[in-house]
Parts: sequence; structure tokens; C-alpha cells
Amino acid sequence: MTALRLVVVALVILLSASTGCGGKAPVKPSEQSDKAAKAVQRLADMEKAYESRKMDDIVSGVSQDYKNGYAELLASLRKDSEMFSKVSVDIKIDRVEETKDDTRVVTHWTGTWTTKDGRTPEGRGEAVFVFANSEKAPLVDVIGDMPFSMVK
Repeated sequence: MTALRLVVVALVILLSASTGCGGKAPVKPSEQSDKAAKAVQRLADMEKAYESRKMDDIVSGVSQDYKNGYAELLASLRKDSEMFSKVSVDIKIDRVEETKDDTRVVTHWTGTWTTKDGRTPEGRGEAVFVFANSEKAPLVDVIGDMPFSMVK
């Protein structure tokens, strides 16, 4: 019985050593994967900053060439900050699309904005966030319903 146990233990050690220590090199993420991850992270950071009412943190990730107007976005975000005491936005990513020039994050979102007098309007929409394919991946456009900057 002891010899049988010794043989079984030796086989287990041999099998786990041959399969567990393969020495495979780690797989490096593709350039496309890096771009998509950067854009998704940028959007998550913007959502968190908006809910935390740190409007300057949102625009720090927006290109000065933002298609809908950088100054207009900043002004609208500041109005949101003044009007709403609490914001809750839930952004669900449908897919990420890449082109030669940009990475697009296609989303569906819902949100609740609590005014200082206690009203809680709700909203929902669909938006495509367009991020430039560059080191910092700035937001260059939003197509559809923007979940940030509700007050115009």
C-alpha cells in the first residue's frame, strides 16, 4: 500500500510539474485592445467625476477641439453643479468600435438628478462617445444624448 501511495504521489508531482510550469511568455495586449481599454477607462473616469461633482475633472479629458464646443460644455457642467445637489448616472457599454482616427464607445444610460429643492428628474438615452486615438485619448465628440451637462 505504501509503494502504491508513493507511485501515485510521484505521478501527481510529475504531472503538475509538466503542466503547471509551462514557461509560456505573457501575451501582450494588442494595440486595438489598448485603445479600447483607454477609451472605456476615460469614460468611467468621466462618469465618476460627474457623480462626484468634479466638473473640472471631466473637461480635463476633453479635447479643446471638442465638436460641440469646449467652452459650452464647461459652462453647462458648471450649471449642473449649481443646480443639482446629487447626480447618479449609470452608463452601460454596448460595444467599442475603432476606426483609423478614433475609438467610439457606444452606450445606453440612465440617470437621476436631484435638485436642491428635492425634485428628482430622471433621464435615459443613447450616446456614442468618440475618443481620439492618441496617448491621452481625449473626448472629441458625443453623438446622441449626452448624460453629462443636462442644464443647457
